[in-house]
Amino acid sequence: ASLPKNTMNMDEDFVQMAPLGGLSHRPLTTSSPGSQVRRTGSISSPDYASENVAIDGSNTTKQDNTFVATKKQSRLREQLHSFRVMSSPYFRENRQGRCLFFFMVLLTLANSAVRVVFSYLARDFWSALSDKKVEEFYGIMWRFVGALVVLAPINVAYRFQRQKLAIAWRQWMTGRVLRLYFSNRVYYALERQAGSAAASGENFAGYAGGSADDEQAKEVDNPDQRIAEDIRSFTEFSLSFFLTLVTSIIDLVSFSFILFSIMPQLFIAIFLFASSGTVLTVCIGKVLIRLNYESLQKEADFRFSLVRIRENAESIAFYAGE
Repeated sequence: ASLPKNTMNMDEDFVQMAPLGGLSHRPLTTSSPGSQVRRTGSISSPDYASENVAIDGSNTTKQDNTFVATKKQSRLREQLHSFRVMSSPYFRENRQGRCLFFFMVLLTLANSAVRVVFSYLARDFWSALSDKKVEEFYGIMWRFVGALVVLAPINVAYRFQRQKLAIAWRQWMTGRVLRLYFSNRVYYALERQAGSAAASGENFAGYAGGSADDEQAKEVDNPDQRIAEDIRSFTEFSLSFFLTLVTSIIDLVSFSFILFSIMPQLFIAIFLFASSGTVLTVCIGKVLIRLNYESLQKEADFRFSLVRIRENAESIAFYAGE
């Protein structure tokens, strides 16, 4: 019962942004440089008319940019709202989930501190080795061994807590989705919806030259495998993204001071290199999102076809339907 309500709230947020996009986009369809020339045709100066055309063109460009920015903000707000609706119930309703998340955050901070300590030990180690200081070298070796014995279990505990939280989150979310899937015969409604979408897609393809796959793509395909695979991907990747973001911020602050104290020029060069790599990753990742979605969909269809072959193996063999 909570899913339709959340869906309605998400739709309301999107509808509230629609009038802004419609108003900003309307001058693109109602005005043109030609119409401005006709309205200013009574003025004898052609320079004045061309100036009006240039002004109208600049206004159209500004309105177009405003529409694109508004659309991106609406899409981002919708995606953040969907993520909050899907991720927050576990930590809000389950006490065990809150405890696991709290300990994981503490271990994440401790693990970042461990990396900083080992970075200082590695610096002293290589400095003593390059300067050929024998006594200092062996002293750092003993400190390194002691830090390895004491601090290494923190990294192991961090990895264990991370996997434990991912498994517990997936188990809770799978049970929640299954209860919603079986309530009010949702599984039957989705199957009927998929059948009617396939029929309407074929009719649309034959009438307008479209594709039946385009029509079916709007529906929920392979809901059973989405429950098994998408929940696993959502929990693992969401947790991984959060931890990567937290550790990256901590490492950026801590190691920036270390690197800047060693050589400021090297710090600036590495910062520019990392920024350019981040921009390229974002640009390339936009294409990979769509390719990953299509890959998962085709793999799900392929697995479902193999399951149908196994269930109907006797009929296929009897009628030689290979």
